[in-house]
Amino acid sequence: MNVLLNETALPFRSSAMVTMRDGVRLATDIYLPDGPGPWPVIIERTPYNRRGISNSEVSAKESAPKTRVEIAAWFRNQGYAVVMQDVRGRNGSEGQFTKYVNEAEDGFDTFSWIVDQHWCDGSILTIGLSYGAHTQLAAACAGAPGLAAMCVDTGGLYDLKAHSIRYGGAFELKQLTWAYKHARLHALNTEDNQAAAALEATDISEVMFNDAWEKGNSPLSVLPTYENSLFQLWNNDLAASDYEGPATCARRWIKNIPDIPICLIGSWNDPYANSMLDLHKSLKQHITKPLRLIMGPWLHGKRSQSNAGDADFGPKCTIDALMQTDFLDFRHKWFQFALGKSADPLCQNDYFFEMGPTPLKNSQYHHWPLGGTWRVTRPDEKLDSQHTQFRLVGDTLRSLDGTKGFSEAHRLRIDPAKPFPTIGGAITSGEPVMRGGMYLLCGKDVETSIFQRDDFLLYQSVPLLEEMSIIGSPTLSFMPPRAHQGFDVSVTLLQTMTGPDGQLLKCANITDGILRLAKDAAGIQKVRLMATDFCFAKGDRIGVLIAGANFPRFDLNPGYGRKMPMQRDKAPSPIIVDLSDMTVCLPTSPRFTSEPKSNGP
Repeated sequence: MNVLLNETALPFRSSAMVTMRDGVRLATDIYLPDGPGPWPVIIERTPYNRRGISNSEVSAKESAPKTRVEIAAWFRNQGYAVVMQDVRGRNGSEGQFTKYVNEAEDGFDTFSWIVDQHWCDGSILTIGLSYGAHTQLAAACAGAPGLAAMCVDTGGLYDLKAHSIRYGGAFELKQLTWAYKHARLHALNTEDNQAAAALEATDISEVMFNDAWEKGNSPLSVLPTYENSLFQLWNNDLAASDYEGPATCARRWIKNIPDIPICLIGSWNDPYANSMLDLHKSLKQHITKPLRLIMGPWLHGKRSQSNAGDADFGPKCTIDALMQTDFLDFRHKWFQFALGKSADPLCQNDYFFEMGPTPLKNSQYHHWPLGGTWRVTRPDEKLDSQHTQFRLVGDTLRSLDGTKGFSEAHRLRIDPAKPFPTIGGAITSGEPVMRGGMYLLCGKDVETSIFQRDDFLLYQSVPLLEEMSIIGSPTLSFMPPRAHQGFDVSVTLLQTMTGPDGQLLKCANITDGILRLAKDAAGIQKVRLMATDFCFAKGDRIGVLIAGANFPRFDLNPGYGRKMPMQRDKAPSPIIVDLSDMTVCLPTSPRFTSEPKSNGP
């Protein structure tokens, strides 16, 4: 039975506790336009409070984020019924929150309830960023009824393990910072004063480095639901079916998604860049209705912001500039098109933002005016790049053709007590411990430079005689030693600037990747870096940085003897590994000069 609770705060909003198949009830707000209806329905299912602030709902003109009440009211005024729902175990909903795994069944049951309501015309349209995108794709993969169009914004679990938990096999510690943040908010919202006090007193930056982080003995033990959820992911305790179900592995359930208009939005400085590209490629195999992809340069959800770390892409990079309207209105136009009421706001095109080219000599302290250009392509146009390969020789990148038959061992030192630090990158939910983006780094002549360390390998090309564009995922291949305890190989692609003597003066990170090797893993190993769209500047160099950790973005390899660098046990000694036959493959591409028209796409 669904309990309906009418509210007086907003005359056009009512609330229901919608019953799922197992009897758990989810808190659901309904916003109806004036008139008799029925109407198409927009839905967002979220763990972040169905009435709370949505931090990504900003525009270039309005930096203050809107609440989901304001978002719903705006769409309601455009003639949609709107449903905002708290996912299981969060905010007003019943049940236990287990991250990700319930969203397919709960989405299906919620959609089934919606299409039975007198105010629904049979068409359901989905919105939501990140976890809100996960819930969209989960419902679609479950074959939820009524689904008519989607706007999937930087998320959707094409493969949970590969894209959100264990990128390259290493555990993403954003899961820990996310759990801490939301456990704290949950304690405050539910007036659990004891748990709130304990979490408020916790310095997450300190405990990330120094605590044991074992189940029952972690700062999250004051809220077992959140601790259990974290360690289920960290210790691989989820059942195989939970990793491969429609909520967590769209790759296996893609054919269940109905043939409907779908808009995918992603970004290069975002942990879901590879996921969005893989999802798009897979959907193209069976979707005949309009399928569009926008890939900007932004940080996670920062589509109206022109910088990512120190890199500034200029005002043209925002989605507001690309679409010549704000994101609310863009989604309205997309859904009107999907419903057959207006023209395609994307003019039947896909859009990829190419970052750069700007030489590092033009950068100043914490500001790199990188700029960039929107590539405009037709959906049937392939962006496959040619593969430009380099062999790592000495401390240089050399043409693969000129080094055939050459093999060299490269010795890498790894110190588990002082792991190599994270340098920005495609990070979300990491604050205050780590932040994403592209950052300027000083050379070895600066005392505080990371290049003062002795636990990395750095390789550079000769200065580029012309600009070089890459689009896609760079890779590093290598042979590990014959016997080892297990180790990680972290790879960062750089643009570097050197002095006349070849000494590194400054550099900036472009993209990165990691690979976790189990004990005695043998054969050729390949590190897949996060996809990017970047143009190297003439005169600068391509750089490749290799280390044995990327902490605190990822935990430490179990072969090091600990998950965290200062875990309470005997400190393990530094490790030496020899890597041989190392090659880098860059997906290079001809330059694109196409820009959106001044009056929009």
